[in-house]
Amino acid sequence: LNDNLISFYIRYLQATLERESPQVLKKVHIFSTFFFEKLRSTKGRINYDGVKAWTAKIDLFSYDYIVVPVNEHAHWYLAIICNVPNAIQGVPEDDDVEMIDDPRKPHDKDPRSTPPPSSRTLQSSPGGKRLDPRQPRIVTLDSLESPHSPTCRALKEYLIEEARDKKNIELAVVPSGMSAKKIPCQNNYCDCGVYVLGYLKEFLKDPDEVARKLLQREDLDWDIQPA
Repeated sequence: LNDNLISFYIRYLQATLERESPQVLKKVHIFSTFFFEKLRSTKGRINYDGVKAWTAKIDLFSYDYIVVPVNEHAHWYLAIICNVPNAIQGVPEDDDVEMIDDPRKPHDKDPRSTPPPSSRTLQSSPGGKRLDPRQPRIVTLDSLESPHSPTCRALKEYLIEEARDKKNIELAVVPSGMSAKKIPCQNNYCDCGVYVLGYLKEFLKDPDEVARKLLQREDLDWDIQPA
């Protein structure tokens, strides 16, 4: 699928939400297919000046989720920035959520201190620990299951610059990147665009629940049939 077809279906999904679930559009900002191409680093730095006017009339940090369609080397995939407001204000404390220290993070030598929200994980069922689903995080959904660290890094740098330019502040929590697991994948070399649209359609049905499952690596039970 080319840019025009991807863009047309995104607009179709938006028009449907405008009629049926306008509250979702208040939570999710979807960039055009040309956004990341313009932002993309070419000389080791992102082209923030090339895209900063794209959000001149909106507060990007007022959205819970930012969706970025990406095309690289004729392959489509999706990036979703989750819990965007918490990147500005930090992850709120929740006495009802049992937290444990993340062993990968260094501990402060002062025993009275507590780890910052960005170094905490949720206690999960036996067999491992899961990320706090309120954490700001950049998730890539790729039907070829490829990781995209450079893309996550570019979007992280973009958010940092956006906060400085529009709000004159530094991010309280800088989101890190991760690859989505347990999502439907293509079995050929031509259906990537269809999967991107399928991912977006499913995400928009319930962004909060999908984000929670993505961050905690739970099964999404999506049935995407490209044909």
